[in-house]
Amino acid sequence: MHFHSYKPRIRQDKIDEKPSTAPSRSVPAIVKWLVLTVMVLILTAVAGLWIINRELPAFIERQLNAHVDAYRFTVGQANLSPVLSLELRQLSMIQLDHPDPPVAVIPLWRLSIQWNHPAAGKARIPRGSTRSPERMARGHLCVLSHQDQPI
Repeated sequence: MHFHSYKPRIRQDKIDEKPSTAPSRSVPAIVKWLVLTVMVLILTAVAGLWIINRELPAFIERQLNAHVDAYRFTVGQANLSPVLSLELRQLSMIQLDHPDPPVAVIPLWRLSIQWNHPAAGKARIPRGSTRSPERMARGHLCVLSHQDQPI
């Protein structure tokens, strides 16, 4: 005699009908597109900065040499950062009439926009400047350094 215990079989279609108790982890399509768009924008910005930084030293040299008479400028390296700061390395200024020695050699010069000062309504004058604040405000470029004095 052969005895075995009774094991009821569950039909497969009954198992499939039961709702899943596992949490759903699907990401909405809008989030996927938003992440993709942000990634494309970041890659575009990085590629654009790379292209700009390749041509920037030659562009700065051309502009300086075209607008300043009796002097010649050379720029070793120039980098524009995403926060709109410009870093120039090995900038030299040579007088054409007396080329040796150079008038100025600047190993590193950082130019940046101080966003907190325009937002706060503050202006800064470089130390030792003889120009009035009104005249400096009309200028095209005011180089700010750590040694500036508040007005």
